[in-house]
Amino acid sequence: MALTILRILMFYLFLSAGNFSANGNNEPDFQHVDRFARQLKKSSTLDQTARQLTIQFETEVEKVRAIFVWITYNIGYDIHKVKDQQRRNNRTVITANSQAELDAYIKKMPRKMADNAFSSGKGVCEDYSNLFLFMCQSIGIEASYITGYGRSSADKLNKYPDRSNHVWNGVKINDTWYLLDATWSAGQVDMRTGKFTRDFTDGFFLADPVKFILTHFPDDPEWQLVGSPLDLDKFVTLPLGYPSLHDPEILDYYPKKGVISRENEIVKLVLQTEIPADQFELYINNRYHSTATEADENRVVFQLDVSRLKNAEITITRIGDVKVIPLISYLVD
Repeated sequence: MALTILRILMFYLFLSAGNFSANGNNEPDFQHVDRFARQLKKSSTLDQTARQLTIQFETEVEKVRAIFVWITYNIGYDIHKVKDQQRRNNRTVITANSQAELDAYIKKMPRKMADNAFSSGKGVCEDYSNLFLFMCQSIGIEASYITGYGRSSADKLNKYPDRSNHVWNGVKINDTWYLLDATWSAGQVDMRTGKFTRDFTDGFFLADPVKFILTHFPDDPEWQLVGSPLDLDKFVTLPLGYPSLHDPEILDYYPKKGVISRENEIVKLVLQTEIPADQFELYINNRYHSTATEADENRVVFQLDVSRLKNAEITITRIGDVKVIPLISYLVD
C-alpha cells in the first residue's frame, strides 16, 4: 500500500466455553455469533429480543457476545441528547408530589432508559449500558452498571477530570467478572458535525483490565478488577490506550507512564509483540514521524529525541487496510 510522507492520523473512538480470557491469551472465534446477532430484527420488547438472540447458544460467553454485538449494531449514538444534557449542565428536573413518588420514579429510570433506547434505536452511554444490563438480566446473566471517568483522546492525558462522565458494564461469566463498553465499541462521534459513524470494534469486549484502566476509571475502585487498584493521581499519569491496543498479539508496552519528560532527551517506546515491525509507525501531533528503529522476534522499538518537543502527543500506530489505527499515546511535557 502506497503511503505518502505526510499522513493524517485517523483515530478510532472506538471463547468457546472455558477457553477464553480477558487478557487475550486465548482468542475465541465469534463469527457465527456476530453474524446471527447482526441479522436478528428486534421483537416487541427487549426481553423477548434477548431470548431470541441467545436461545440457540449454549455458553454464557456466546450469549453475552450476542447481546453486545446486537446493541452495537442496532443502537446509534444520540448526539442531540448529549448536547441537550450539556445545555442543562447534566441536570434533570423531576417533579413529584412526595418522596415516595420520587423514589419510585428514580427506581424505574434505568429500565425506562433501556426501553427507550431499545425502541428508538439510539442513546448515550447510560442508555447503552442500561440496555445491556437488562438484556443480560432477562436471560439470567448477572451484569453491573459502572459509572466513572472515560477518556478517549490524547488531549486528556495528564489532566484531572472535573467529574464522572461515562458509564460501562461489568458482566459475570462462569463466575468471573469481566469489563466491556458497548458505547465505545459501536462507532465514532464527531461532535462538531453531529454525525455518528457506525464502526464496530471489539477491543472493549471482555477487555483486559490492565489495558482497560488506561481509558476507564470507575468511581468504585473494585471495578478496576486489578490486584492493586489505582488512585486518581496514578490514573492521570497513565498513557492512553485505544481499542486496538487490546489486540491479543500486543502483549505489553513501555513506558508505563503516559507523561514523558523532555529532560530524558532520548526515549524508547516499546511494544512487546510478534507482529512484524513494518506494521507500526510513530506519529507526533497527528503527523507521521517515523518507522521502528529496532525490532526483533518479540519487540518493536521507536527511539525518539524528545528534548525539543513540548506539549507534544506521541502515538504508536498500526497500519490498517484503509486508515492508520492508533494503539497508544503519550504526552511530552
